[in-house]
Amino acid sequence: MKAIFINENDVLYAHFIAARLKLYETRTKNTLKPCVNERVALCSTKRGRRPVVVGYADITSVKFCSISEYEERRRETKIPIGDKFDKFGTWNGTPGKWFYKMENAETCEPYTLPSSAIRHGRSWCEF
Repeated sequence: MKAIFINENDVLYAHFIAARLKLYETRTKNTLKPCVNERVALCSTKRGRRPVVVGYADITSVKFCSISEYEERRRETKIPIGDKFDKFGTWNGTPGKWFYKMENAETCEPYTLPSSAIRHGRSWCEF
C-alpha cells in the first residue's frame, strides 16, 4: 500500500482529511503523481516522531491550480492565509499549487508506519 506524508507539526491536516473536513491535499510540486487513482494511507508526520497512519483516502484526481483558482478553493484545503504551507510552486511558468482530490476518506486506529516502508522521497512511501 502507498502512504502519503502529511506534516502535522502545527495543524492536524491528515486528521482533517480522514474526517472528510479537508477535501484537497496540496503540494507545490507534483510529488504525489504516482499515488493518483490509488487508495492511500494518511501518515501524520511530526519532528522527532515516526510517521503514524491516522486514516485512508482515495486520491481520485490531480490538477494544477493557479493562485486565483487556489484562492477560490482555499476553504477546501483548510490552509489559513500566512500558514507555512501557504506558498506556491510553478508549472509551465504559472505560479500555483497541485490539488489532489481526496475522496472516501476514513479514520483508523492510529498505528506507527512499519520500519519496512520504502520511502520514495519525502512525500510518499510503500509498505
